[in-house]
Amino acid sequence: MIILVADMLELKANPFCPASGVIIESYMDKLTGPVATVLVREGSLNVGDSFYSGGVSGKARALINDKNKRIQKVGPGSPVKVVGFSQVPQAGDGFRVVKNDREAKADSRNRQMDLDLSKTRGTVISLENFSEKIKEGIFCPSI
Repeated sequence: MIILVADMLELKANPFCPASGVIIESYMDKLTGPVATVLVREGSLNVGDSFYSGGVSGKARALINDKNKRIQKVGPGSPVKVVGFSQVPQAGDGFRVVKNDREAKADSRNRQMDLDLSKTRGTVISLENFSEKIKEGIFCPSI
């Protein structure tokens, strides 16, 4: 049914741009470390690509398809297990390939700061924990 709808709507994705997608599931593997299943929506993901997802960055060390085989490249519309995250990402977060490690780390750091600010926004801060929040680096300017 999905294939029929895709054919009728002529759904197409560009396989030649950097990959973007969504994290379907993630977990900590004892042998390989943080692993996430990514559904690639657009572009192609290759082994060695730098990426970020939410507040987590990494470099694709291995790609494992649905048949548990290691592959070198995955195109749009395909799920793949990605090994190489710095931490376990959240399911549902966006996934995006960037040019280099420095850009991936900067983008993930900016995302993490935005998430921290959104958590503190709307909360009441008393004078007692005001100095603690400043020391932690979490200061909400809407106080």
